[in-house]
Formats: sequence, C-alpha cells, structure tokens
Amino acid sequence: MAYRKPAERGDRIFQSILGKWFLEQGHANEALVWLMPLIGSGFNVEEAVAEACELLARTDSQHKAEAERWLRYLKAHHPQAIVTWLVNRGRTEELLEWLIPLAETGQHVALTADTLALLARTDSRYETEAERWLRSLGSGGILQLAREMRSWPSGREIEAKELLVALARDGNGSAADELARWERSDPVAAITWHCRAIELGCTRSRHDLVEVLRELQPVTADHRALAERARAALDTAWAAEETTPFSEAAGHMSAEAVAAAVATAAALPFVQNVASLAANDIYAMVKRLFARGLRRNAQELTDRRPGPTLHVTGDSVANTWLEMRGRPSDDALRKLSEADLETLAAPDPRGRTVTVYWDDEDGEWRRRVE
Repeated sequence: MAYRKPAERGDRIFQSILGKWFLEQGHANEALVWLMPLIGSGFNVEEAVAEACELLARTDSQHKAEAERWLRYLKAHHPQAIVTWLVNRGRTEELLEWLIPLAETGQHVALTADTLALLARTDSRYETEAERWLRSLGSGGILQLAREMRSWPSGREIEAKELLVALARDGNGSAADELARWERSDPVAAITWHCRAIELGCTRSRHDLVEVLRELQPVTADHRALAERARAALDTAWAAEETTPFSEAAGHMSAEAVAAAVATAAALPFVQNVASLAANDIYAMVKRLFARGLRRNAQELTDRRPGPTLHVTGDSVANTWLEMRGRPSDDALRKLSEADLETLAAPDPRGRTVTVYWDDEDGEWRRRVE
C-alpha cells in the first residue's frame, strides 16, 4: 500500500490517511494504531478515533471496555470533536442528552450554546434552548444571539436589532460595529454606528467606514457634521493601529473634501492594499473576510495547520472551513473580497464538512462538501 511506507517512516499526514483508510474498511483496531498517537496534534483525527472506538466496542467484546474508556477520554478532553462527530451523524438527541447536563454543572457552556445555535439555524425547536444558553454567556453571548436570531427560521430580525442597539448603548463596541454592517444600505446610519464603534475602541472595521463614506453626499449641515465625526473616528482608528493618521493625509480639507479623498482611496485596486503585507497579515485579513461571510467575528473562528503550507480556518461547530494553500495570489485575494461567502460557506444541512477553496485551474473560489 502506497501510504504505509511513509506512515511507517513517521510521516504524520500519511499516518492520518492510513488510519482513516483502515476505518473506512471497517478495521477499527488497525485504524486506532495509526490514529491514536495523532490525537490533539492538529491532524483532525479525533472524530475518526471516536468512530473507530465505537465500532470496536460494538464488534470486539475483548476490547469493548478499552474502547469505551477512550470514548470517555475524547468526551472529556476533545468535546468539540465529539459534538461535530455526533452532529455529522444526525445523532442530535444523543448529543444534547450528553452536553446539556454538563452545561447545567458549568462545564462546556459556550460549546453547548454554540451547538444549540447551530441546530436552531435550521430547526426552530432549538431556538429557546439556544437563546437560554447564549444569554448565559453575558454580553458576548447576547451579541452572538443577535447574529443568530437574524437568520432563524422563526424570523426575529427586529428583536435581534433591538438586542444590538441595547448593547451598543451600554458601551459595547462590537455591537455597534455589527449594527454598522447591518445598516450598510443606509450610509448615514452605517457611518453613525461605525463612528460609535470606533469611539468605543472597536477599530477593526475602519476600512468599512472608508467604503461607506463614498456613498455619503454631505449636502446638509447634519451630513457635513457626520463626515467630520467620521474623519475624527478614522484618525482615532489609524492612530490606534500605529499607522499614519487620516488627518495627516487630509490636512485641513473640508468634510466634503474628506469624503471625496476617502472615496478615491477606497477605489484603489484591492491588491495595492495587500501587496506589501506579510504572510501572517494576509492570513489574518482572509480570516476576517471569511468570518464576515459566516456572520462571525474572526476571534470566534478556529485555526488549523494540517501541513506546513496549508492554512485552514473556520467555524468548527457549523463545520464550514476556508482552505488556503501557501500564500494566496493577488487574484485569489481580490476575488475572495468579492465572493458571496455567505452562500459558499453555508453549513451543509446534513452536517457534512464544507470547505471553501481556491481552484487554481478555474481561478475561482469553490465549495466542496464531503
């Protein structure tokens, strides 16, 4: 077998492939020989180990106790993998019978909330429990609840917006930032919330503020005042990032001229903004773009590095991922910024793994479900 020799030489990628191949053939014991040493090493074998342990417990009475012990170990130390494994197999009730009692004792509360939120996206029966556990997480959970409510089958977008407004008024910059994106079709409202977010210390969407300023026509005194406020907010944001403050480039221009200058800057080709970035900065930027498509913050995504040139980021609960091989090309970065990521990265209704990847041959971002 082609995989065995490199696996025996210690190549962990081939060990992972070989172990999963044995599992596909129904050989649980052989699969575990190769997969067990890779637990927790970033090769994403935990689900396969759980599957192999369950198969072994069911088919080999001699090793049943040991297999059940390893399943308990995975539940204790890799609960996220167990959640994904059970969701992918449609074993929702079994999952919740295990997870919710743990959350009741204070264990894995965030994981429970995330799992229920995922289930509620397609089944309104889980909305009440999802709301309960998300609210238990405090302001961060309420922020996530608002994002989830917006797309729930029961249709609670107005209530979601009210949650965000309340958070923003209480000083939550992330909520104000989220509202700015929700109000994208109304430049005045979007700019107002962007400014509020920056004033509260949330500067990550300053480039979005630059973009929406292009659409503002400051013909009234209120609009001119808003443009001045936006300029001050951009000064604050860029100063926080230790880059050239916006006012240095704008000089003493009027609010109208500031808006025009911002529009010109925002119209530059996408690649000019990223050409000089280091690889880590590129990955961070791609992660932010992907997070926006998932309606998440970049900090909520999970990163994996299965190989030295392979970078994977995504939502581990929704089981949807973005795959980058090496440093993305300028064309790939530009097209990612233009892609409909909400559609490309939509979770699979059957719980299968969704991967968004760059197709070099066609020069497009594609969706793979497996």
